Amino acid sequence: MSDLEGEVRNIQRDNEHFENYLRTFRPVAPEPAHLRKHRSATRRSVGLAAWAATAALALLAALLALQHRPKPGPVPVVTNNPVAIDQLPPQQPLTLGSADLLLVKSPSFKAAIDALAAPTPSIENASGAHSALAVLSEYGKSKETTKP
Repeated sequence: MSDLEGEVRNIQRDNEHFENYLRTFRPVAPEPAHLRKHRSATRRSVGLAAWAATAALALLAALLALQHRPKPGPVPVVTNNPVAIDQLPPQQPLTLGSADLLLVKSPSFKAAIDALAAPTPSIENASGAHSALAVLSEYGKSKETTKP
């Protein structure tokens, strides 16, 4: 039992040392936490300034666009008489009004769209030259006739 008594004495001595330490313990004030508030604050202010600048530029662009609007041209008169598409003036620029007038006056939607399409230029081939489009269309026609 002497080993057991020695262990009990050691534990009591350790307890007395710990109690003495606790009696003399004085808490120390913690240092201020070094948070990254400064960086996030500058990032936030830079982000806010960027958004403000973007909004100001958008507002300025909208104001400039509204100031420099072209003057409205003459309004086309719509009639119920169908007009040939060829009778429309070729020098007139394509606007929403002229496209609407063309849709109203043309006999069908397809005719109006065909009239709006840009004309393809006619290119003459040199003598002995063949158009690839012509050769392919002839090839397609010959394939259709040989189908069983």
